[in-house]
Amino acid sequence: IYIGEDTRMGDNYRTMRSILSSGDFATLRQAQRNWLAYRDRTCMVGPTTVNVDCALNVTRSRADFLQALPGFV
Repeated sequence: IYIGEDTRMGDNYRTMRSILSSGDFATLRQAQRNWLAYRDRTCMVGPTTVNVDCALNVTRSRADFLQALPGFV
């Protein structure tokens, strides 16, 4: 299930990248980098261990957020 949500989030990110101006995309890219750091801080329970339920929920939320942005097709 996590892989599906991660793929959906990536697809949504690529969709937004294709429709945003270069300046807006730079903002989105930085926001995505910040989100990745947040996900890692929030869902890592050890140096190499991920709480999969956390990662699933956080990634699903991000995919939903990207899909809800204005202009998403």
